Amino acid sequence: ACSGPDVLKDRRFQNQGVFNRKPKGSLMRNFFQSEHFTDDLQRQGWNLRNAQIDVRVGWRRSAKTWANSDLRNAFVSYVHACNQEISDDARRVRKAREARQKTAAQMKLRQDKKYQRLYNGVADIFARDLQKVREQRWDHPTRSIRGLAAKWAPKVRGSHDRHTDIVAGIVERMYPQELHRRKDGTYEEYLSFAKDWYRKELSAQHRAAEIPEHFVGSGSWHLVNYKRMASRCRHVHGHIYETHDQERYNKYINDAKDQALSGENIDMITAGALLPHEITKRATSSG
Repeated sequence: ACSGPDVLKDRRFQNQGVFNRKPKGSLMRNFFQSEHFTDDLQRQGWNLRNAQIDVRVGWRRSAKTWANSDLRNAFVSYVHACNQEISDDARRVRKAREARQKTAAQMKLRQDKKYQRLYNGVADIFARDLQKVREQRWDHPTRSIRGLAAKWAPKVRGSHDRHTDIVAGIVERMYPQELHRRKDGTYEEYLSFAKDWYRKELSAQHRAAEIPEHFVGSGSWHLVNYKRMASRCRHVHGHIYETHDQERYNKYINDAKDQALSGENIDMITAGALLPHEITKRATSSG
């Protein structure tokens, strides 16, 4: 009975208050055909038939409210159950798709010699650079790092990892099986632990390198170092940072403008990744 878009993501169902509004007929028809619309509720509806109530909807037309709280609560329960069913179906489809992608990636890695060289080369580069930065953090915990390897390293179950299973290759180099796999443990257990260590290491390097995305994910906008923000990120997402951290972001932009107008060497802001027409378009459109 549950089909179509996620009903709870519909803007009418974002909070409990909107359940006081009359829902669409298609959703209500499914509700009346479900087990949530019990015989007892049907009898209540028929008993209230002469009180200006739409019996099929349980909706008091004159007062624009539900006929009674039981009908409303039953409909709320139905919507939540419907949403859970849709979420479970989507989760099963997603897991099946990810399993197919992983199987295809592993088969390609076994059969395609050129792809093997590419895969191993990429895994070697990321593992080597991440290990180098990890050692630097151990030796100099307070020193700032560049963090380019951590910034661009594939995330666990990210887009690149789902299609290539590249994270498995990286963690096997960073955390060798002969050192980190238990004697009685399976490869899957080892890989699960290794990926968790890898994820924590990336997070630590993101923080040490002051990569803006790291602080955005946790909502710590006040910790963002705008001097470490890439020009492309600022060009595309600058308005988001301004919305959440307006005072600090605007101060950073104004200080950069003052530095540029003073004729000093500009070190507060970079624009190397932006094309001239993009800068010109932004300048003219901002008034």
